Amino acid sequence: MSRFTLGVTATLVLPRSNSLAMDAALLSDAGQEYGLQLVFETGDGPTQFILGPTPTQAPLSLGAIVTQLAKMLQIDAVAQVASLTSSWPWREIFAVQIAPYLTVAVGDAPAVQLVVKLYKDNVYGIGLGGSYGPITVEPNFTVYDLIVGYDRAKGGLDVRARVKFAEQKSARLARLGANAATVGAAEEEEGKTSVVSYPFPVPSQGGSNFQVKYFGLGQRFGPTVDVQAEDPLAKMFIDLEATFTTNDPAQLLTTLAKYYDASRDWFVAAHLLMRGWEVRAVFNDPALYGLEITCSADQFKGLLLEILYQKLGPHLGVYYGALTMPERYRQINMGAVSLTVPSFRIWIYTNGDFKVSVGWPLGENSIGLQVAIFTGGAAFYFGKLRSGDNPESGAKALRAMGSLLK
Repeated sequence: MSRFTLGVTATLVLPRSNSLAMDAALLSDAGQEYGLQLVFETGDGPTQFILGPTPTQAPLSLGAIVTQLAKMLQIDAVAQVASLTSSWPWREIFAVQIAPYLTVAVGDAPAVQLVVKLYKDNVYGIGLGGSYGPITVEPNFTVYDLIVGYDRAKGGLDVRARVKFAEQKSARLARLGANAATVGAAEEEEGKTSVVSYPFPVPSQGGSNFQVKYFGLGQRFGPTVDVQAEDPLAKMFIDLEATFTTNDPAQLLTTLAKYYDASRDWFVAAHLLMRGWEVRAVFNDPALYGLEITCSADQFKGLLLEILYQKLGPHLGVYYGALTMPERYRQINMGAVSLTVPSFRIWIYTNGDFKVSVGWPLGENSIGLQVAIFTGGAAFYFGKLRSGDNPESGAKALRAMGSLLK
């Protein structure tokens, strides 16, 4: 049994550009030529073609690649992307260097695999996390390769990465105890290199003092908030966290398409837990901004503070605010009489309309009054609304009042 290999080397001549000249200074490369190698293999194992840079070819930065594509294709959209290379964070992203290798297997079960080797300042691997002055970001890991493949016999599209996770400092201190100070820096940097599949796992988070439940970043991404919901921001985050849980990249892209909105700019959202405190924040310029803080521990248990703005139309937006006091501060005892402070919610529309809710609908967050053995509760709301603001509010209110009268 044997295997036959045939290799062909070629040189791709690239047009001169300032971006490539910068790459040339950085990579000691001519900046005008890119060495390619095509390898054909057959015999034992699959018959395949491998296309990639020659062994001596230095990697190119993403900025240089985008700039050259803009020049060759003369497409305005690509040229606009290339112009982002001078602003942060795109400057850091486009500084990443890559060396792509494409493998095509032919035969009864054809397959395609693209391996993109990542470099930073001509050093193999991109490090993420670590210490930045007084701030330490964990986990600390290095990404070496991104691997995208398609093999119908193995289930279709597959996305993987080759990474090395370093042991978190908190876990290392817990493992070594008093001996941690005697361990050298070389041992501290040791980690396990492995190939992980999408969605990429993270190492153990150690203690539960700080957790990231959700973090989203993107552009042209537009979730909406139901400002009439009992907890608008929480409902939005629950929907997002329940939606993007699939392991299938094809299904994930289909789901992302449902959230596409060309009118939206940057989307940044986070759901954090810190020692009993829960923070939800979203920034989705120019249509949605919101912040919610809740607490489930200690003297502030039951606290809810929420503010947001959502654009409802070309000439209409709504500001929303909600406040529920901590449980221990909601009870006011005056001898034989006990008063429960209700929750408050307010909607202010940019056309001058408004709505104020005090403990509505009737429930645990309503006004409470206890006199001796007698207890009672109350809730109400008032406002000035047009059908364009909240077309179903009147019908819902009548249904709610009817259920209370029964």
